[in-house]
Amino acid sequence: MLEIRNEKNRELTARYVDALIRLPMYSKEWTNYNPSDPGVTILEELLNEVAIQGATIPAVTNKQRLALMKLFGFMPRKGKCARILLTTDSVGRSVHIDDSQKFMIGDMCFETRKELDIGLSHLNAVYFSDNEEDFKLLPTLTQADAVVPIQALGSEVSEGAALYFICDGLPAAGNECIFYFTMRDVEGRTPFTDRANDVFASLEWEIYTAAGFLPIKVHDYTAGFMGSGEVKIRMPEGSPALFEKVEESGFCLRVRVKRADYDVTPEFYQVDGFLFEAWQRDTRASLIIQSKKEFRFKSVLSKEPYFLIFGKEEKGSSYRRYQISNGSEDTGRYCDIDSDDGVSYKVSFSKEKFGYAPGDYKEPIRIISYSEDVMKHYRVGTVYGYDNETIRLPMKNVVKDSFTLIARREDENGEYLYDFVRPDKAVENGLYYHLLEKTGRIVIEDAGDFIGAELFMGCVSVTRGSAGNIRSGCEFTSPALPGLKFRNCSAGTGGAFRESFEDVRKRLILDMDNPNTAVTGADYERIVRETPGLCIGKVRAWPEPADNTVYLAVMPGTGAQCPKLSSLYKKLISEYLEKRRILTTKFEILDPEYVGVDIRINVYVKPYFDNYKESIEEVLRDSIRYVDGDSNFGDPLEYETVIRNVESLECVEYVSDISMTVQRAGSAKVSESELVPKKNVLLYPGRLYVNAVTFD
Repeated sequence: MLEIRNEKNRELTARYVDALIRLPMYSKEWTNYNPSDPGVTILEELLNEVAIQGATIPAVTNKQRLALMKLFGFMPRKGKCARILLTTDSVGRSVHIDDSQKFMIGDMCFETRKELDIGLSHLNAVYFSDNEEDFKLLPTLTQADAVVPIQALGSEVSEGAALYFICDGLPAAGNECIFYFTMRDVEGRTPFTDRANDVFASLEWEIYTAAGFLPIKVHDYTAGFMGSGEVKIRMPEGSPALFEKVEESGFCLRVRVKRADYDVTPEFYQVDGFLFEAWQRDTRASLIIQSKKEFRFKSVLSKEPYFLIFGKEEKGSSYRRYQISNGSEDTGRYCDIDSDDGVSYKVSFSKEKFGYAPGDYKEPIRIISYSEDVMKHYRVGTVYGYDNETIRLPMKNVVKDSFTLIARREDENGEYLYDFVRPDKAVENGLYYHLLEKTGRIVIEDAGDFIGAELFMGCVSVTRGSAGNIRSGCEFTSPALPGLKFRNCSAGTGGAFRESFEDVRKRLILDMDNPNTAVTGADYERIVRETPGLCIGKVRAWPEPADNTVYLAVMPGTGAQCPKLSSLYKKLISEYLEKRRILTTKFEILDPEYVGVDIRINVYVKPYFDNYKESIEEVLRDSIRYVDGDSNFGDPLEYETVIRNVESLECVEYVSDISMTVQRAGSAKVSESELVPKKNVLLYPGRLYVNAVTFD
């Protein structure tokens, strides 16, 4: 039912003719097709029922589609605004950032989501020490756009190794600061499912105080420096002290290695500190919620926006519209709004002055500020109450999380009532609608008590989806902070539009074609390669029916000459396989064995060639490149292939004799045509003996 053929418009006569034509294919005894035949009468009744169903089935609502997808374990992926982290390097003074403050790059807008103060803290230097006495300055880590990575924690990370981050200031207790680490990506490593996982290392973050280093709470999204990511640090209670053991003293944050099981030593490009977040969206109409009768707020839109003001006068009731007083002797639902700069506003309600005011309830005051383009088209449409009524919004690519409609109805006295309605929010007798974010439409699935209501735009922001996933190192400006420039130290991430039902259906089909259960040897090999966070170089699986076990030989792809399979790798692979194996089948992971192959070869070479021996030896080595070549565990090494590779050299006339022997007895079977290693053995070049004879 996720993809339904629409039979609604097919006439009953056409269905009847199709059925009569097909009858001879299913029954040779049925020969009377006249209307008087009881079988034809039954067929007509069935066709009537099919016609009714054909008109009804395509009218599947959004709720029903979601329920069907849940049966398969699939739901549409939500749309998200791209997120970036901006540096404060160029800010040399304290600057206040407002909620929803805009930061621009070209015509693309990013916005903050909370108020904060920036420019008070900067990262000045990074030091390394493994004994808390000798400190090594790492100047490249604080330089923008570093091109050469360094092993900041040492070539072999050991317990006690630490990085010291020296700052000219730290946020107040309870506040959060963000560091971003740009790391060298390890080729072939599968993505981590949880970047907060610390399987390869255990790190402890600390702050320096008068009492020494004290632990602090962090959220580490680098998987213990296994990849680029952020570290969110919550400042503890207490006063930090100056750390004076280093040349460039200052306030100090330290990360210390408590356990290190790295398969590849982490390499750092740079560290950026004291960042703040921004999301790619452009607010066109914002919602201010207040409980005080007098308050101040800043408009996140351009100067002199348009306002709609609402107040709740009775508990559990709808809102009423309030007008802005023009200063005369107004009585009724009015309020005062004053502004000196067209950005900051003071709002006050007074029942004594105007006769009406919002009550003392939860969220009694709501103000919508509109940009000019939204105000011109802020009326959306009318709720008529028919099934799946679709209304086009005045904009596309809407951010669902911040979207609100305002529904206007009349009470028994003919006065207007206003309700704020969020998408996909079910309330008894309420208005239930689904937002099609990308196309900018709403589909009303249940009008409730809102038939005849007029709909208006409430809070609305727009986004560009995946286009917001911009590269790192871009330069931003803010209209509210002239003269200041900001840089995003990481690429934008997460930007996407909500999946359509067709996208989910395609994903479901792909998932069905790619089963996650290990049945065949190829399934086991694929699942091992997909183990999150690991570098898998080679894997070979083979069953042994006698003991109902699948054996797997695995070589890590860490770049080492003959990499060993650590106990940590075995543990992670076993845990990942355990959830995907057939219940009655066992598996066992074997260590890779590396065996050298000695070759003796007699070659006739052509005259007038120099360095022919080196060329022959190079070809022989390339023929036995199992560790870093295409050959896998247990692949046979064919004499004919080696001879053909040598004879392909321009300097070689032909090979007269060749012999190959393994350096470890019992690791391979030798026959006249090939050398067959054991299934968990990888061959590598051993001693080479080249006897070259030159033609006269």
